[in-house]
Amino acid sequence: MLGMAYAPVDPGTSQASYPAQTFDELSDLYAEKIFDHTGPVRPVILGHSLGGTLSREVIMRLNRRGHQIKDVVMLDTWKVAKRALKTSDVTDFIQETFKGVPNIDAVVQRAQRLSDLIREHDYTKNGLRIHLFKAQILGMSALKNSVRSDLSEEMVRAMRSNGLQQLSSHKVQVHIVPGNHETMMAEENLLTVRDAILRIAKST
Repeated sequence: MLGMAYAPVDPGTSQASYPAQTFDELSDLYAEKIFDHTGPVRPVILGHSLGGTLSREVIMRLNRRGHQIKDVVMLDTWKVAKRALKTSDVTDFIQETFKGVPNIDAVVQRAQRLSDLIREHDYTKNGLRIHLFKAQILGMSALKNSVRSDLSEEMVRAMRSNGLQQLSSHKVQVHIVPGNHETMMAEENLLTVRDAILRIAKST
């Protein structure tokens, strides 16, 4: 999952609508759509950046519908304190990462919407096992200021679980991926952890 808010587009007006008004409603909506698609087949869900936060919430809701998903894969996701996430940082990140993509304005708008919802979200701790695939280096990610304004490479190495340990009763399993927050998603970098992700998918 990417860090985007669900926003169906009206084919008549080409305008996007946002049926979810809170992060909980957005998570409910995604869970409903995924459940309608997969039925009893247990899905494997993973997310990059803010999408990791969304993935965790969606899995919690799928389990309430009868699934027994025990693991979530997060790709360089950070736990960001309530109201600390800066929409301007998200905008900069999306514009840089997806530049050249058609309809970039719509992509930015959806990411901004998600950041606004996450800013007001109250996290809860549970027994879902978190597998963090963490970027090897911090780089110049636009999102780093939302974690800490003085975040440095040394701090990133010290904060091994990216703050996610606060969310799980199990020890967060950390896998290091070459690259920074953005370049870790390159095929050659993800291939270095492919087997680890597949093992998690088979055991979930």
